[in-house]
Formats: sequence, C-alpha cells, structure tokens
Amino acid sequence: MDDIMWETMKINVRTTGLFYRLTDKVVSQSNKIKEQEENDRSHRSKLEDIERKFVDVKTGSEGLMLELQKSMDIAREGTSAMDALVRRFEESQEKVKSLEAENAALASQIMNAFEKATFKARYDILKDYKAGLLDEAQIDEEIEMFEEDYPEEVRSLSSVPALAPTEAEPSNVEPPVQTNSSEVHKTRE
Repeated sequence: MDDIMWETMKINVRTTGLFYRLTDKVVSQSNKIKEQEENDRSHRSKLEDIERKFVDVKTGSEGLMLELQKSMDIAREGTSAMDALVRRFEESQEKVKSLEAENAALASQIMNAFEKATFKARYDILKDYKAGLLDEAQIDEEIEMFEEDYPEEVRSLSSVPALAPTEAEPSNVEPPVQTNSSEVHKTRE
C-alpha cells in the first residue's frame, strides 16, 4: 500500500511539475509576443512622424530653391528611414507569427503531457483496484491525501470536465462501479 501511495504521489508531483514548467514557457512566449507588438506600435508611430515631417517640409519649401533642396534632402532621408522601418515592421510581423506558432506547439505539449499523465494515473488505479489492492475506502483516502497535498491544483481543476474514456484504454480493464456523487455523500453520512 505504501509503495502504491508513493508511486501515486511521484506521478502527481511529476505531472504537476511538468504542467507548471510548460505553462511558464507559454507565459514567457506570450510576454514576448506582447513586447513585439509594443515594438510594432512604436515603429508605426515613427512612420507617422516621418510622414508628417515630410509633408511639412514639402509644403514649407515651395517657391524657394534653397528650401526645395533642403526638403528634397530631408525627403530622401525620410524615405530611407521609412523603408528601414517598414522592413523592421515586416520582420517583427514574422517574429510574431513565429512566436505564435511556438506558443501553439507548447500548448499542444502541455495538453499531451497532461493527458498522458492523467491516463497513466487512472490506468494504474484501475489495475490496482481490479487486482484487489485497493478498496473504496483506500481510494477515498488517496483522494483526500491528494486534495490535502495539492489544494490549489484541485480547486483549479474543479471547473474542468472529467476526461472521457479514450480508445487507448485497454478493453480488458474494468473500471469500478460508478455511483452517483449524492449517493456517496449519503452513504458517508
């Protein structure tokens, strides 16, 4: 029994650790995307400033050759700077797309790891229950211990629907008879 509890706790700890590590990566990638979007807004603002200066210089230099020459020089500089900013903006858009793809891949890894760990834990408990190593009282005790060890995680999972059985589960393992949760509470009372 102690070995089963120990293995169950190790699975829970590894699953929780993996979940939080992958979640941290997703948060980090999301922060990078937000930072890149801020850079994009800055680039757009600079483009608008250059366009306004270009228009002001062009308007103010009409009728004077010297002013016209100055405006042409500034226009060339503005065009060059605008081209550079456009290139940076396009590069930043590519980076955003790349980060979004990485974010989606990390989210997929989180879901796959969580589903595999959950399936293994459920399968191990079913095997132990079928082998007669666990009775209903012991299962209740395992659940209570898990809730005491990981109260925050249990609360966060309270809104998550139960996983439906998958085709990957072996057909020769019969789950214990399920009872209505209200009936279980009545029995305990």
